[in-house]
Amino acid sequence: MKNKPLVSVNIRTFNSEKTLEKTLESVKNQTYPNTEIIVSDGNSRDRSVEIAKAFGAKVHYVAKLGDARYQDYKKSKGKYLLSLDSDQILDPGVIQRCVNLCENKGFDAVTISEKSIIDKGTFLQKLIGYDKWLVDQNQDADINFGTACPRFFNKSLFDDIRIGEKILQRPNQKRSE
Repeated sequence: MKNKPLVSVNIRTFNSEKTLEKTLESVKNQTYPNTEIIVSDGNSRDRSVEIAKAFGAKVHYVAKLGDARYQDYKKSKGKYLLSLDSDQILDPGVIQRCVNLCENKGFDAVTISEKSIIDKGTFLQKLIGYDKWLVDQNQDADINFGTACPRFFNKSLFDDIRIGEKILQRPNQKRSE
């Protein structure tokens, strides 16, 4: 692969300072060299944005998760998108393997192993981390009935999807006519 396609790593944050640095370190330690990091922040009141900027991430602000994913897509310049949570860590060769599968095998989406670094925190945070671990241990990637979902995508998959303004609107926000 002579020309390495750009991979946009999209991370959503909200008060994620406890985990974000390790997540970003795992992205920076990838064997694949051609990446950009885009962080969509839900107006954190901690150091999340400062940490993201220290890693060279492009940061923008969003009101809710659905909007974050759409805005990430719009702001991404990569041929491929990798969608991460702010508590996930990647093994060093994950992006390289995903690009190889897409470029050499024709895949449009790849499910990756999900490791959460949350070992402390609220019961809900622990439960989400445990859930990710269980799914990974199960290797449940059945396309119809599996519990794992793809995280690495060819960006072109989203080019024809139109998201209506009402979907991105807050319930108490008036739509501009």
